[in-house]
Amino acid sequence: MVGDADGSANSLKAVENLITDLSLKNVINKPCDVGKTSRTSLPTLLNTINKVRVARCEAKEINNLPELIEFVRICKFSFPMIVRLSGYHNSKYMIRIDTEKNLEQVKDWFDIGQSFIIMEYIDGLRFDGYYRKARISVINGHFFPQHFLSSEHWCVGIENRYDLMLKNPKLRQDEKEFFESFASEIFPIYKKPLFEIHDKLKMDIYGIDCFFKENGEIVVFEANPCMDLLSMWLGPNKEYEYKIPYRAAVREAIVKLLSD
Repeated sequence: MVGDADGSANSLKAVENLITDLSLKNVINKPCDVGKTSRTSLPTLLNTINKVRVARCEAKEINNLPELIEFVRICKFSFPMIVRLSGYHNSKYMIRIDTEKNLEQVKDWFDIGQSFIIMEYIDGLRFDGYYRKARISVINGHFFPQHFLSSEHWCVGIENRYDLMLKNPKLRQDEKEFFESFASEIFPIYKKPLFEIHDKLKMDIYGIDCFFKENGEIVVFEANPCMDLLSMWLGPNKEYEYKIPYRAAVREAIVKLLSD
């Protein structure tokens, strides 16, 4: 995926050269802006914003388990922490490590890749016992609620929509209320840091995966163009029908941006 700043640096550079060679002016998501969203760049870029927190992150080519253990020690990461392989999405090759001994759990990953990312672990647990992750679409500087996922596991992913949330009407109601209250209640509280995030990233079409803390802080898990902003799975019995107007608004904003 060319929108993946970690895995597609060479491709992004090639696109940037193409834009320069052809003197293209109207470019959606300039490669130089996409490049800002790498997992190692994002904390440096956004942690300067008041009330925004991004996990500390270090990346390195690592060939074996002893090298990984030594790297973690050198970087002085505390446990728990996140270990992942660069270039993968949807929680693939990503694991929480609670002790140094548990690093052995990734010993088979070195046959798959050597580009490792070590990340600070930030808890996203809310008072009701569920882990939460919100996604905001940003289209031409406008913010749209995209999803509000709940999970019993620290790694909140789209699979929760197909099992836990499908079985639990209360969690679907939480997402519906998030959508309905975003413009009038949530966005006014977090508007300033959200606009500052956008001012730093400057992309035209992207998503922000985050957790909104009650003290007004935003914990940003990731922000990049590699997010599904258009699909509209409604469930076997239309359990997620409430998503329709919100996904439609994102689609309309993208169409307007492109047509303009």
